[in-house]
Order: sequence, then structure tokens, then C-alpha cells
Amino acid sequence: MGGGEGLPDIAGPPIAPANQICVKRLFIFLMVLSGPGWAQPEPARAERLRPVLNLLQRLQVKVYRDQDWCQCFQYSRGTFMRSSHESTCGLFSERSRPFDGRADLDFRKLARTRKNCGLDFYWVTARYAQNRIAHAEFALAGWSRTSYHYQPGYQLPPDEGRHFRYRRINKDFYLCEED
Repeated sequence: MGGGEGLPDIAGPPIAPANQICVKRLFIFLMVLSGPGWAQPEPARAERLRPVLNLLQRLQVKVYRDQDWCQCFQYSRGTFMRSSHESTCGLFSERSRPFDGRADLDFRKLARTRKNCGLDFYWVTARYAQNRIAHAEFALAGWSRTSYHYQPGYQLPPDEGRHFRYRRINKDFYLCEED
């Protein structure tokens, strides 16, 4: 025991200088690996999604998912899917069909726009009102279940216990962290 109030001393022995360097290098490596947007404040990161939102709206995309095992795309031309696990790939209830040439071209255009924005996400779903995006959810790639929600003029939803926590980013975006 140590540390005052009857608490165990959990600090342990000091880290040797050589090991401190290794820990710092590991930290830097993980930050580089996580992508260029990790150090930006939330509003700047969210704003990087604007080109994606513009293309979503132009194509009237309702669902876009691009992962190594699943590509699904629901937009103005129909519902398309490529997957090795179709039962867990689709984020829609409509019946899908294989990608045709035009759907593949539009999907790849959205994939490039996603890559160029520098903020990786697993999927996005969008709802429309008068052909304009009313709400879009971006499931951010990474180690947590965090999503950005785009909803102009939104009212921040109340937290749902510790399962869903919401935080304002700016006037158009808010963040949801799932437990």
C-alpha cells in the first residue's frame, strides 16, 4: 500500500529512458497510422465531408458502403451490392442487384471523393426532403463506434444512458459515440 488514502500504489517503477523512446515512437506510429485528420478539431474534421455530401446529394445516394467484404450502393438508379457475405452487407431492405457499368462508375466516383476528403468512414446513409439531404450519418472508421451526423438546423438528441452520447460539432454536424 502507498499513495495516501489506503489506495494501492499503481504507479510502479519509472520507465527506463530507452523504453520511453519506444513508447513515444509507438504513439507517433499509431497517430500516423490513424490518418491525417486525427489531430484536427471536430469542426474541421466534419467540414472535410462537404465534398462527399455534395456528391451524395447530386447522385441522390441513400446508402453507400465500401469495405473489403462488402460494397453496397443505393441511389437514384437503384440498389446494388457486391459481397462475400450478402446477408450482413446490405444496409437496406430493398432487393439488390449486381453492379452495372454506370453504378460501378458512380460508386467509384464516390469512393474517390471519400478518399480525397481524408476522413475515412465505413458507410453513410442519407435521408432526403425535397431532393436535399435532411440527415446523413457517417460511421467513422476506427477503433470506436463513432459517427458524424449531418443535419442542418438539428436539435441535439438527448443522450441515451451510456449507450449513445451526443455532442455538438457545429450548426450542421453533431457526433454520436456508441458504447
